[in-house]
Amino acid sequence: MRGKLFQIQRTGLLAIAKTYKTVSTFALNLLTGYPPIDIKIKEENEIWQQQQEIKNLEKIGISFNFDYATEVNPWKITSIPWRTFNETNYVGITVFTEGSKINNRAMVVFENGNEKEHEIWRLNNDTTVFIGEMVAIREAVSYCKRRQIAKANIISDSTSALVSIESLEENRKFILDIKNSLQDTNSNFLLWWTKAHAGNKGNERTDFFTKKATGKQEIDSYFCKTKQQRKTEMRKNIRQN
Repeated sequence: MRGKLFQIQRTGLLAIAKTYKTVSTFALNLLTGYPPIDIKIKEENEIWQQQQEIKNLEKIGISFNFDYATEVNPWKITSIPWRTFNETNYVGITVFTEGSKINNRAMVVFENGNEKEHEIWRLNNDTTVFIGEMVAIREAVSYCKRRQIAKANIISDSTSALVSIESLEENRKFILDIKNSLQDTNSNFLLWWTKAHAGNKGNERTDFFTKKATGKQEIDSYFCKTKQQRKTEMRKNIRQN
């Protein structure tokens, strides 16, 4: 059986590499970047087992599992649209959010175009930029609710975060909780997108505070590695061993 699997893989590798049939299978693995099929099967099996162990856990120790998904009745799922922000939209309360690659996040609040206050916080080093952007949006919504602000504009420069909130197919609980908060009948929060580093004063100020927060030592929230991070790490370990 093992020999048949190697032969099947070899046929595919020859087609990909477009080389002579006399080239060894080992050389084909190197040329194409595909590992031997027995290692690939081991990878997928171990990854699947680990994912099964943690997929139903919302938290692992003190760390949130961002990939934790929950079942939602289709008729309860709604799409939350977003718009493109420009300088004329500085009306009322406007909250800019930012997530950086150095695991610091910031939020700056403007009222009628004038800077009012800001908040910064830090996530653990394994956290992805995407999670950081989602946390920043969540904190902006929480800020408005704490201050009993009924109407506000929430601005992000992360298209992927806004698209995830807009999506009807999203089932990650962390994002669904944000959607539920945005849909609160007592609030009117509008989502906006702004281009990063394009001279928008709100976006530039949040960028300034994320850089300023590099010295912050205390970690405010912990997130475990994402499904993709774990896959990459496990593949690397298996191939090295």
